[in-house]
Amino acid sequence: MVGRRVPETHRANENDPQLHTEGGLSDTLPMTDLPHPPRTLSGLKAGQSAVVDRVDADDLLARRLLEIGFYPGAAVELVASMWPAHDPIAVRVGGATFALRRQEAERVKIR
Repeated sequence: MVGRRVPETHRANENDPQLHTEGGLSDTLPMTDLPHPPRTLSGLKAGQSAVVDRVDADDLLARRLLEIGFYPGAAVELVASMWPAHDPIAVRVGGATFALRRQEAERVKIR
């Protein structure tokens, strides 16, 4: 079974038959049952779309991103990433295309 250790408070019901192993109750959960870390705009591939969930940045960067359209609920699409380091990336939001540094795009959480 693929999994990882989880805190005692996050362990599944001991009566769940999927968690029993030959040696008794397993202390791991399947990877699919664990909460996923927030996805970021920088993790998209060219052509993929998402919706902005929030911006986790200092005030100056957060204000700049908000002013160009990166607000919660906004649709975004990664148009292209530059070679060789995939930095900067071209992102379409609100009908306009902007270049963002990868470190800036990492501050935009998406769903």
